[in-house]
Amino acid sequence: MMTKKNLAKAVTLSLLLSTALSANAWALEINNETINSSSIAADNRFVEANFGYNKLYSFANGDKIILDNVDLTFDNNFQGFVGVSKINDMNINGAGIIIANSSNENANNNIIDIDNVNITDELSSVVVVYGGYADIDSDSVSNNVVNLIDSEVAVIYGGGVIDSEGLTDPVSVKTKVHNNTVVLDGATIRIVYGGYMGETKNNGIIVKNKTTVNGNLFAGYGSVEEDNYINIIGENDLSNADISGYLSGQSHKGNTLNLDGFNGDIKQISNFDKINFKNLDLNKTETITTDWGQGLTNTEIQISSFANGQNIKVGDKVDLLEIERGWEDSFTESNKQTTTDVGLSRIVTSDIGRDDNTQTITATVAKIERNRQTDLVASNRAVAAAFVNQGTDLIADSLDTLSRDGKYGVKTFAAVHGNRSKYDVNSDIKIN
Repeated sequence: MMTKKNLAKAVTLSLLLSTALSANAWALEINNETINSSSIAADNRFVEANFGYNKLYSFANGDKIILDNVDLTFDNNFQGFVGVSKINDMNINGAGIIIANSSNENANNNIIDIDNVNITDELSSVVVVYGGYADIDSDSVSNNVVNLIDSEVAVIYGGGVIDSEGLTDPVSVKTKVHNNTVVLDGATIRIVYGGYMGETKNNGIIVKNKTTVNGNLFAGYGSVEEDNYINIIGENDLSNADISGYLSGQSHKGNTLNLDGFNGDIKQISNFDKINFKNLDLNKTETITTDWGQGLTNTEIQISSFANGQNIKVGDKVDLLEIERGWEDSFTESNKQTTTDVGLSRIVTSDIGRDDNTQTITATVAKIERNRQTDLVASNRAVAAAFVNQGTDLIADSLDTLSRDGKYGVKTFAAVHGNRSKYDVNSDIKIN
């Protein structure tokens, strides 16, 4: 018998299965093939996609494409794929475009994983990757992710609004380009845009595991540029990299460069509202250096965390960033102090200094305080102990009454007593 409960279970299971099938089972998997303009024109699995003047192909039924151990040769009659979700072990020859999703309206919630892709000729093989692409009149290009792992391509757009004719001023586009992410993991890249054109917010580029950047990293570029970020984690080669938080400068705030355990050279750092240091080692001997700093006059310096295992003392000093060109205009209106939570118990206040002799930004530990949140723990423990002690006394008194007061008798099951308590632990906490 099909009860309402069983029917609900069946509907839920059906929805889960349909979601799984639409995400995986209907993807076109291409394994161990060689694809060029001649082969794809005769292949009924593909249809020509509408993508401006570029000749691109997509899966005929509109679902995703997975490429595994494939050799691609691009030319004027075959310039790329639309609808790719995963690429693994691929060789590419020629200039082409690979897109997770494109649309005349919206391009949201796409993921493309690119792992172990080799370019046969860096000069001729210019491969461009889009996490999400949409027309300049679209509403949204958001929540797209591009993962580039142990691979090399030329250009990546996490999410972008592209004018195929190149006539539109990027800052005039109003499309929401939000929360797009590009992860460079042991990769080699020339140019990356986290978010491109439109209202760019919360777009990010993450650089890690010995990635090499031989060009530009742009967190956001558009009519609005807010809370975009670039995270540099650990050892990477940025000696030929120009990195920017924003470009237009018309409306920007919160664009952040996070330097997490990174020590090395960066060719140029420009246009960040904040530069934040994570896992900072106060005993490090290397200083991050940049050949050129631009647009850093009002940039705020933050230290969000210190490396573990340090005995932090007042007076400890560390060099944060050395700027060779553009020093005169850099950090002249920046903050003079920053605070950092160390564990749960301490707050460290650091003075941010500007050393003109070495053209270096420094941090010096000025004060170490107890975190006042620890008072809450102590107060809670004090209140709990007081309640337990008073409760114990109340129970003991009641049992004593039962044993000595003849009016209850030996058959008494229970006695009810009332009590009101108020505790003041010398803080904002008052317990009644």
